[in-house]
Amino acid sequence: MCRAVTLLLLAASCGGSEARLASEASGPPPPGGDPGRAASEAPPGEEAAVLLFSGRALGVEVELQVLEGDWGQLSSAQRAAMAELSRLEDIANPWDSGSELSRWNDGPPAGGRVSPEMAELVAAAQRLCRESGGAFDPTVGALLAARGHYGEPIPLAADPEELVGCDRVRLVETPDGPRLERLHPGVRLDLSGIAKGWAADRVKAQLVAAGVTNACLDLGSSTIVAWGPGPDGRGWCYRLPAGAAEESWWLRDEAAATSSATPASLDPADLTGMHLVDPRSGADVPQVRRSVVTRGRSALDCDAWATAIAAAGATPTGGAGVTALVVGDE
Repeated sequence: MCRAVTLLLLAASCGGSEARLASEASGPPPPGGDPGRAASEAPPGEEAAVLLFSGRALGVEVELQVLEGDWGQLSSAQRAAMAELSRLEDIANPWDSGSELSRWNDGPPAGGRVSPEMAELVAAAQRLCRESGGAFDPTVGALLAARGHYGEPIPLAADPEELVGCDRVRLVETPDGPRLERLHPGVRLDLSGIAKGWAADRVKAQLVAAGVTNACLDLGSSTIVAWGPGPDGRGWCYRLPAGAAEESWWLRDEAAATSSATPASLDPADLTGMHLVDPRSGADVPQVRRSVVTRGRSALDCDAWATAIAAAGATPTGGAGVTALVVGDE
């Protein structure tokens, strides 16, 4: 069971210069708390002091729990981590017309130059597209845009078979940096299926380099990366969705991700432009109460496979290093 402990809360926003420090008394987790939210646990009869840094990035609430380290060092590392998350959001946010991804989607028909970070993310997406047999596919962006997922619908420029597929874009290294080419002018990318996992892995590496050796980074309860032994040596406690055979997983040097056909907080009847489309068939994913939770070494891979399973019923390959749990209606 995940139990709450005494926390020190530092509330901060990306780019903000002010922070508030407070103390939160320990007690049982609130009823109906978010599935997937990571929580620390103290040994029986003891309380583990955990620092909790909180902010917002990538469109979700971000929490960083840290067990040990110098306060000044952690505060500096946290600010750097939030700044990095904000920078990565400026690259991969499909809802921001000024992001690098949106500029590429709306740019020249042949594509154009991209940053090394964008190239890295696209290369990872193509790898996972191939490994999943197309169940995860970054070129599903054209289908989502046609359904009004990002706002005003954008009609498909051609038959979906010409716009969707692992090979519909091509990365080319040039003396001036990477170039991302599209093989049809109507191809659009959506990288939100792995952007949080990619960002979590990058920020974890940054924090480890800064000396943060025992921590858990939580992006909106749907993408978690944890490292170190946790507050009592068992790892960091990750609550599973209601209905799972287990109540929680203990993560130590692991990641977890959740993808849902319908967000648990919303009524399916109220939803339009759903966020999951099967890239292999082009069909909308039925709006059912189902969650897919994945566990593995890489938050990026966990994110992609959770999406592939929820959208297209894929099964992780033996070499993926990811295990999956499906909870809820089929």
